[in-house]
Amino acid sequence: MYVNGEPWEICKSIIDLGFNQKGCIVRTGINSGLDVFFGNGSMGAIPPAGASIVIEYLVTSGEGANLLMVDTNIANNWEFEDEGFLANGDSVKLKNNFRITLTTDIIFGTGSEDLALTQLIAPHVSRSYVLASETNYNYFFKRMNMFSDIEIFRGSYTVNGASVMQLAKDKAEEDYNQSR
Repeated sequence: MYVNGEPWEICKSIIDLGFNQKGCIVRTGINSGLDVFFGNGSMGAIPPAGASIVIEYLVTSGEGANLLMVDTNIANNWEFEDEGFLANGDSVKLKNNFRITLTTDIIFGTGSEDLALTQLIAPHVSRSYVLASETNYNYFFKRMNMFSDIEIFRGSYTVNGASVMQLAKDKAEEDYNQSR
């Protein structure tokens, strides 16, 4: 996704877009095609009027593009057309020396899914509201789009033998006592 030649991040939900963040949501359209949702300024940026918007995506034939072992591992289904060359320059007919087979199915696409299933597996909520890990905290502060540098320290980290949590508590108590 590019707006005026600049890459914009593709997010999972509109809720995941930070304040004026250059990003969007891309979904498969109800009647095929793609639906693109940009932000409103508070949650995601609004592209400038008249902006050039470019979306790159892969198009397949759904289930018809899949290569199944049972269908493709038949004699001469896959073969080299060109010749290869040995180190001494002699040509070799590759199709006489190599046999190509699949060891697993190659899945490029699936059939369409109904709207109820799509809503079930892709709800309009952020999965990042649980502050359970450093990654979650980092993402939470990133969404605010207010900080240029974010470092998350676990409570078990220590500075001069004291945990970061203890240092923060001591500083808060000191500030409180000085304010009285």
